[in-house]
Amino acid sequence: MRVVVVYDPAGNIKSLATAPEDGARPGMSLGPGEELGTIDVPDLSHDLDHEETNKRLTAIAERHTIDSQGAQMRLIPKD
Repeated sequence: MRVVVVYDPAGNIKSLATAPEDGARPGMSLGPGEELGTIDVPDLSHDLDHEETNKRLTAIAERHTIDSQGAQMRLIPKD
């Protein structure tokens, strides 16, 4: 599933939101120095209910950072 992510310069995830594969990004506010990007999260599916999706997004934000230095953004597990 495609996920829109707001992250700071250190890669810390500030917020996440699911987005349709072929649709527009959800509206999200950026703070000073924050960036907006899109990542693919295979562990999420449109088949999940809203509560389970939110639970998984929260776990991703708590356990990962964003690496945006390469050609494609990716999730990096925190130490």
